[in-house]
Amino acid sequence: MIEKVVTYFEDHNVIIRGLALVLGCFICALVYTFFAVPNNIVYGGLGGLGIVVNKYTGISPVTFLNVCIGISLVLSIIILGFKHTLHSIIGYGVYILMVDITMPLANMVHLEWDSFLFACIFFGILGGIGSGLIYRAGFDTGGIDTIITILRDKFKMTFGVLGNIVNGLIILSGVLTFGYIKAIYAIITLVIINYMTDAVLVGLSSKKMVFINSKKTKEVSKYISEDLDTGYTLLQSTNGIGLFKRPIIMCVIPTYRFYTLKHRLREIDSYATLYSHDCYNVVGGRTNQIVTF
Repeated sequence: MIEKVVTYFEDHNVIIRGLALVLGCFICALVYTFFAVPNNIVYGGLGGLGIVVNKYTGISPVTFLNVCIGISLVLSIIILGFKHTLHSIIGYGVYILMVDITMPLANMVHLEWDSFLFACIFFGILGGIGSGLIYRAGFDTGGIDTIITILRDKFKMTFGVLGNIVNGLIILSGVLTFGYIKAIYAIITLVIINYMTDAVLVGLSSKKMVFINSKKTKEVSKYISEDLDTGYTLLQSTNGIGLFKRPIIMCVIPTYRFYTLKHRLREIDSYATLYSHDCYNVVGGRTNQIVTF
């Protein structure tokens, strides 16, 4: 296991990626501890569910996060494997450390806003920047994404559809617990977070079209189909003098999954080449059904 960790970080951008992860987790922790928890803003995810559970049981949202994410990561290691879960373990460790650091500060400092809508916009922008930095570094913080990945095969549903259902139920629990006004503010915050996350990652388009040239076409195609839940097309090609025939993989993926694909491709085939550009519209075919919400 230690050898796998070392291999994972044998990358010349490890320092930059590490700094982006720490800064992103710190920003997301600020949004959660200074805004979401004290104002009961349930915008999805295990963090939002923890706020609801705290209302009924008194269990700290941080304690709830630790228990649920810890269980989900253990299940992910068992079901999906250590290598697939490693980026989530690291992201979760850094994020929960930042939550532990910022929570005492949030308990001492009480922010007051003349306009709560402005607070939603402000923290939504911050949350999107933080999430974008985390995804761009090639990590995530575990939690609901890990649970959805585990449940996906069982329910035979795409990541996007199942994710919308799970997060929708969590937001609904917030409506039933704190009322529809809080839910409206939560939805506004979530929309801004998702929009800013895309902007930080690769611009303002919601999708990226990618072309991949790899010797390990079958492995890459399997990853795109099973892990990214999207279709792909194989384009027959040769080099400039007509030799070395090899198919080019073309697919369209959500922008926030682009850097996950980039880092995973490097693990599958370190000599692979990836080309990409913004994609604003897709008609027909099989695409990832993730809805930006």
